Amino acid sequence: MFVTSAAPRRLLARGFATAKKKETTAAKAQESPSITLPKLFAQKVAEYEHKDALRHVPGKIRWTYVELNKHTDVLGNVLIKQNMRPKSKVLLLLNNELEAVTTQLASIKAGAVPAYAGQGLNSQDIHSALKSVKPKLLLMHTKTTPVAEVDKLLPQLEHAHDPKDVEYPWQYPSLKHIWHVNRAQFNGMTDLEIVMKGQDKTNLIEDAAADEESLAAPSDQAVAFVHGDEVMEYSHQKLLEVSRDLAGKLQLDRNDRVGVVDSFSSVGAQAAFWASLENGAVTIVPALHFDAQEVLKQLHIEKCTAVVGTPEQVTQLTEAGLKEHVPSMQKALSVSADMKTQVHNL
Repeated sequence: MFVTSAAPRRLLARGFATAKKKETTAAKAQESPSITLPKLFAQKVAEYEHKDALRHVPGKIRWTYVELNKHTDVLGNVLIKQNMRPKSKVLLLLNNELEAVTTQLASIKAGAVPAYAGQGLNSQDIHSALKSVKPKLLLMHTKTTPVAEVDKLLPQLEHAHDPKDVEYPWQYPSLKHIWHVNRAQFNGMTDLEIVMKGQDKTNLIEDAAADEESLAAPSDQAVAFVHGDEVMEYSHQKLLEVSRDLAGKLQLDRNDRVGVVDSFSSVGAQAAFWASLENGAVTIVPALHFDAQEVLKQLHIEKCTAVVGTPEQVTQLTEAGLKEHVPSMQKALSVSADMKTQVHNL
């Protein structure tokens, strides 16, 4: 983690630094219901430290809370060095790649807002997302995003050998960067380390960022989801309300291993991720794309105790013998597009 001695309070407020002192049970009981996501994450890293936080099966990644914090700090530093200012937008054409998880955490640490548009979009869909979200950064997976569809909108990228050679079309004045992530490198850290090479390894945040007024408030936008021309925005407070409702219905605790089978470009998956983080549970991403038999196999291998997905996904899993194939499974919950949740009997 790249931290200067002059900025510990600022970075702790953003979530880059982690409080060293563990919280007592009494302190946890007095925890404010209104808190920003990076502050909550910093608290949980301090509380759970070396306990597993994330298992990304296709990426062959198993990270503890400390490791997840470390990796997202590196990406957050790169975002800041690319001049991603507070409240600027990051448009993610991702589903369940590891970067769909890490970029969200890194973005909110940097004060930026991740907006998920998913994959399988044609050029018109991507055009609508760019116009609606007005992102400063577009991030997509080299192998799983229809790059040809983006090239139709930005044909000059095909011949650009250096990002400095590219001037983006007038209709996207906010767009400054496009990052391609190689699917063969699920953690994405190699390319990020190259970006950092030769630079001063400090957090280059302007002094004004230390002002409390410049930091995110619980009511500020934390994440967005793009559906056609509609952009659904969730504040830090609203997303935590949804995740805590989900955690209550599943009665999550630190012994749970939660399989998230929906795409991270959905609010249901995001709520499940934050519910797991806050309660010390492990988030399991079993596959890049939903296939009932493959998901059942991975849920069994990972000894999952709970699963969260869309109503259709959970129904498919239960009909395929969820409890029989995954003996450790105790709870199943579905989240619909309009945020209606349902606990399924196993």
